[in-house]
Amino acid sequence: MNIGEKSGQTAAKEIGKMLKKSKIRIRGVDYKVLAEYLAKNMKKERIKTEKLENILPKKAKKPKINSRGKPKNKKPKNEIFWIPSKKKLSKEEKKNLFSIALEMLIVDCMEGHIYQFANKLRLQTEGGAIGLDLTGEVADTFMLMWDQLFMDRLKSLGIKLLFYSRFKDDVNLVIGALKRGTVVKDDALVVDDQLKELEAGYPIDKVTMRVLTQIANETHSMIKFTCDFPSNYANKSVPILDMKANLDPKSNFIMIYEFYEKPSKNQHVILASSSLSWPKKRTILTQEALRRMRNTAPHLGQEAQNSHLSDFMIKLKNSGYKKQFRKQIILSAKNAYRSMKIKDESGEKPMYRSKQWKKENKIEHKDKINWWNKKTKTKFKSVLFVPPTPGGELCKRMQQIEQSLNCNGSSRIKILEKGGIKVKNLVCKSNPYKPNPCEKPLCPVCHKGKYTTLEEGGPSIDCRTNNVGYRFECENCKTSNKYSSYEGETARSIKTRAIEHVNDMIKMKVTNPLVKHTKGNHPGCIPSFKLKVTGVFHDALTRQADEASRIQMCKPSEVINNKAEFNHPPLDRLTFRQSGS
Repeated sequence: MNIGEKSGQTAAKEIGKMLKKSKIRIRGVDYKVLAEYLAKNMKKERIKTEKLENILPKKAKKPKINSRGKPKNKKPKNEIFWIPSKKKLSKEEKKNLFSIALEMLIVDCMEGHIYQFANKLRLQTEGGAIGLDLTGEVADTFMLMWDQLFMDRLKSLGIKLLFYSRFKDDVNLVIGALKRGTVVKDDALVVDDQLKELEAGYPIDKVTMRVLTQIANETHSMIKFTCDFPSNYANKSVPILDMKANLDPKSNFIMIYEFYEKPSKNQHVILASSSLSWPKKRTILTQEALRRMRNTAPHLGQEAQNSHLSDFMIKLKNSGYKKQFRKQIILSAKNAYRSMKIKDESGEKPMYRSKQWKKENKIEHKDKINWWNKKTKTKFKSVLFVPPTPGGELCKRMQQIEQSLNCNGSSRIKILEKGGIKVKNLVCKSNPYKPNPCEKPLCPVCHKGKYTTLEEGGPSIDCRTNNVGYRFECENCKTSNKYSSYEGETARSIKTRAIEHVNDMIKMKVTNPLVKHTKGNHPGCIPSFKLKVTGVFHDALTRQADEASRIQMCKPSEVINNKAEFNHPPLDRLTFRQSGS
């Protein structure tokens, strides 16, 4: 898709037109407020073009009222108000107002998108913003309009579509072959004799797709396509997502499809040594094997499926899985495929079904059953995720405790294990640029000060980051071969909390633990501490638990924290020791 400068405006106008022509009924809209919004934001030329002069409210000014005692040098301001139209809106007029407002909101959102790169705020000038949900929704809606325009164009040219399907911006279609030298001229298909001679040795599908690509690119100026066709490949099959397909001319044009993955695909699956639990690995890998079987046409025979399963087993072997586990994956996948085939033949559940299949039942089923209660005999009221541990030990123990406590109760809680952290998330940075220093000279994260410095080699963090754990290490103690630290946490930004500590050290405020430590252990010395950010958290419980564990892990003589901070509720812990250690 080729996006131009005014793509937001173009897409918004097309969506507005689609909404006007559609049969969608709009409810719950205050059209008086909507009309006033349009009157304030629409240009006069647009109001005249849309013929909204008698529909939108008129702007007026309140009359001046001079009262006695008011200073002469101050003039009363004229307050602007809007006089609503007395005309009763029809359904078409209401839909027109709503579509115009929707168009304006889409334009404002897409053309006013601000993002940060290299620590600088930038305004996106063209294209849809990556990561913005609206971009995907606008693109999907726009492509629906494009589908209709494209098919109408083919119909007007006399090209019959045998099959048409689209996934996002990938269009898959089957049509009859066109003659060599065919071109589109004056809204008709004609044969150019000179081009016919040039294309004498070309495959017929290449000629046909050349014409279709021309038609597709002329359908709308904002969309440009490239084409692919069977003769580009040795086996005459076109890759479509995770399968390759072609028509078999010997079997009355039956569709031949087979599992496909790119040659550049990773030759490993989830490693056997990963932190995921074995039931999760078994489920994921079984579904992968089942996908290879489903994406291979049954009439190709068992050999075609076995070929793809053999390649998958090599991946499992390379990923560290033993022969017995690989055998379980194959058996589970084949049993699942056999069950799906029986349901398909009986008509109970088609193996290849569209999203619209039993849509109403899906909505009702979704409203009644939570996802964690699917395929379980025991009904759970809620779900709790726990951190991953080797062999899922923590999850198993918590499940046993929950079962012993709530075995006879109705409020059961399902205990599930979180997925482990990916190695690439530990070694890669989403933003390789260092944060710019802030304007606060006392911020120890950005500026080296008289009393504090930031630990070298620590995490590169923006001083405005909230929900952090931190540590102040005494530099004066290190000169005496001692170690003292203050363990802290804050829900606010690290800059705000660190500056509070610095201000207390400047004022030598005795209530501050850092000042109290300096006066008690280093009298006459200037406080000198090194700041270290120990972690960034997503919730208060984890942040406070981290601080408590850091305090408990330190020796009493090394902790600067006030003893009053120790009087928090104790944390329950599970300690794992290897036998013989």
